[in-house]
Amino acid sequence: MRIDYETIIAWIPEGARVLDLGCGTGELLAELNRRKQTRGVGMEISTECVAACISRGVSAYQGDLDQGLADLRSDSYDYVVLHQTLQSVRNAALVMAEAARVGRRLIVGFPNFGRWDVRLQVLAGRTPRTPDLPFEWYNTPNLHFFSLLDFRDFCREQGLRILREAHFVKNRRIRLVPNARASASLFELEPRKGTP
Repeated sequence: MRIDYETIIAWIPEGARVLDLGCGTGELLAELNRRKQTRGVGMEISTECVAACISRGVSAYQGDLDQGLADLRSDSYDYVVLHQTLQSVRNAALVMAEAARVGRRLIVGFPNFGRWDVRLQVLAGRTPRTPDLPFEWYNTPNLHFFSLLDFRDFCREQGLRILREAHFVKNRRIRLVPNARASASLFELEPRKGTP
């Protein structure tokens, strides 16, 4: 099991109501449901991924995050997970605001574009490409290229309190100089309800 998945599973308590936005084929939700007896639901834009979730025994439905979550009541989930999702939506601020509205806590994971080898490629005049980001400029699903420092600023601006964070490189956790070294980061956030 990937260390980022293990970290998310460790952070979410037994029996929590979980909404996984951009759930892919449902691997994380299946593990959460199995190991933590969560009541998990996924939302995914790809109908093929939704079918894969259902065949895996995970509840999921097809939807476009950029359209918002108007069908969901406020505070209807204990945790909303956006893992490897935020960088690929068009309106990240809207998606985060909606996730904060429907969830009591958020777990957000993303690739760190502040990493040293990514910076070097940009300085060399190239679009970054690494083993963790194997896409060419013309076929990348990533629309937003942000670092963990950018994300911390965004959280402050959006009224999201950072409860804890974890940073990874090559399937191991790191602590020293994460913005320059981490290939991916995870944050657990608490919305300050009533914050615009």
